[in-house]
Amino acid sequence: MKKIQIKRPSIKGALTRLRNLKKEDVAEYWKARKVRREKILAERRNSAFAKKMRPVYKWMNRLSLLLHALLSCLINLVIEAVSRHSLIQAWNYMTETPLVFLYNAFMIFMTFSIVFLFKRRVFVRIIIGVLWLVLGVCNGYMLLKRVTPFNAQDLKVATDAVSLINNYFNGFELIMLGIGIGAVTVWVISMWRRGGQYDGKIHRIRAAAGVAVCAALYAFITNAAIDNRVVSTYFGNIAFAYEDYGLPYCFMASVFNTGINEPNDYKEKTIAEITDNGSIVKSETGLKDNQKPNIIFVQLESYFDVEESEFFTTSKDASPNLRKMYENYSSGYFKVPSVGAF
Repeated sequence: MKKIQIKRPSIKGALTRLRNLKKEDVAEYWKARKVRREKILAERRNSAFAKKMRPVYKWMNRLSLLLHALLSCLINLVIEAVSRHSLIQAWNYMTETPLVFLYNAFMIFMTFSIVFLFKRRVFVRIIIGVLWLVLGVCNGYMLLKRVTPFNAQDLKVATDAVSLINNYFNGFELIMLGIGIGAVTVWVISMWRRGGQYDGKIHRIRAAAGVAVCAALYAFITNAAIDNRVVSTYFGNIAFAYEDYGLPYCFMASVFNTGINEPNDYKEKTIAEITDNGSIVKSETGLKDNQKPNIIFVQLESYFDVEESEFFTTSKDASPNLRKMYENYSSGYFKVPSVGAF
């Protein structure tokens, strides 16, 4: 058995070669690299496997729209299975509410329409598919840790969430997360080179027109779906909304539907007429500024009066200060539609 000898690298020699490096050597290196890469691609295109697959690729290009539709449905099913933590529940969602499922699948299909603008179509399909699947994985994992699904607000506070990462991941999970992200990144980068390129002519104007048609059709279908109560713009309970209307629609709604639109007749003159030039909204107490009380409103969802609990009792009052404020100051109840909804 031969012994394996590891040659110690010569740092001094490397530095010497780096100092003596010429511009022409760099240009020659990249030229040779390009030639070698073209040779490898030519060998792959002319291989026996490639020749057998050419008719298949030809038919796949002809049926690309149909295949995109099937791929969109598959990705949507996987996303819902991960989000609901059950393939059976995802299947029931698809079969019991087919219009909602197909609507979300069409949203994914619309994103795939941009691949016809690029030569590296396989790579672009992978990027789009990975982004949708990452969205589903994030939502599924978030629902293991909390009640509220993954939404656009989580992205807005992503920098602040770093300080709370230990509340969502333990040490092992962080290691596995890093390995997973690294593996997916390496695979995606490798597919940039291995995915190949479309050999035919790219009609970018026609492709851009197709993207525009898909976007317009999606807008029309969205309005029709809202008008016919297939989906809704109001989420009384965001967790139930994700179950009823699907992750793609609800997440995109959290991105774009972030407030209340002003009424059509909303203007300063109209408000002045309604409020009688502001007279009905004036607050007069008869107290001077230095006599007005400081009112502090604290809304803390995790805090509650333990005496309201019906499943255990305490030997003494657990919240004496709270009880004293109940007796001496205004107090009462308010109702929210669900946990985590305000």
